[in-house]
Amino acid sequence: MRAGACSLTSEENSNLKSTTQGGCRFVVQWPALFYLACFHYNYALPIKELVMKSFTVQNYNSPFQDFYQEKLSSREKDSKWVDPGFKWYFQTQAGSDVEFHLIDRFCAFALLILFSPILAAVSIGIKVFMPGPILFKQTRVGRNGKLFDVLKFRSMIDKAEESTGHTLSWEGDPRITVFGKFLRKSHLDEFPQLLNVLKGDMVFIGPRPERPEFTLVFEKEIEDYEKRHLVEPGITGLAQIACGYDAPAQEKLTYDLMYIAHRRSVLLNLLIAYHTAKKMLLMRSTANIVLDH
Repeated sequence: MRAGACSLTSEENSNLKSTTQGGCRFVVQWPALFYLACFHYNYALPIKELVMKSFTVQNYNSPFQDFYQEKLSSREKDSKWVDPGFKWYFQTQAGSDVEFHLIDRFCAFALLILFSPILAAVSIGIKVFMPGPILFKQTRVGRNGKLFDVLKFRSMIDKAEESTGHTLSWEGDPRITVFGKFLRKSHLDEFPQLLNVLKGDMVFIGPRPERPEFTLVFEKEIEDYEKRHLVEPGITGLAQIACGYDAPAQEKLTYDLMYIAHRRSVLLNLLIAYHTAKKMLLMRSTANIVLDH
């Protein structure tokens, strides 16, 4: 992990957990690793009680990381690289997430082409059943607090907030049209955010971007909420498959911080992608990977 990265640790006196499910006994020192094991074995285990109160956020630098920053990072840039690839990487990209961003953008471009017939059909459906614009644009908070416009297929009546003001959607929200309910349930309304990924405002997997009006409130009321902005926001995330749509922001934050700590794990990202696709195909609001209290 890089210097200054966000890591999640458990209390020293409660860092050993065990449970039994389906004939398998799990003994876990780190609840986050236990959480990943639950994904792997496809068990919906009662682990909320293990994670909701056992994590704190801290900055951690190992002795090697300190040594690297003091001795090696400048050597990388000062070395006279012959190969232009190594020279470009160590002088401009070392320590960044450029590889992940390039992969995200390539996949976004490929998916836009692959699903273009579906996107065209949704656009026609909105024009036929929902008078008004096809796309809905809304300001959200990105990495380091940068504001950007997130794109969605419109699922509500046109100018839905003129009468209600800034408010979160709720179960049975009358502003959502019949066709819009289908778009939300199938998550097809999120597909235009592939354009946000191409622009570099978002990635595929990460904390969902929140509106600035609500972000200001959550940062005052919820400890460590600002840590979500250490990384780019995502189209989907660990919180989106672990929690319901109307889950409290505090609960979603727990899973967002869990993901940030392990975001470089290929396995974790594949698991989130798999359960997101499964949730879409089954038209569910959550992937049911965690038991409720």
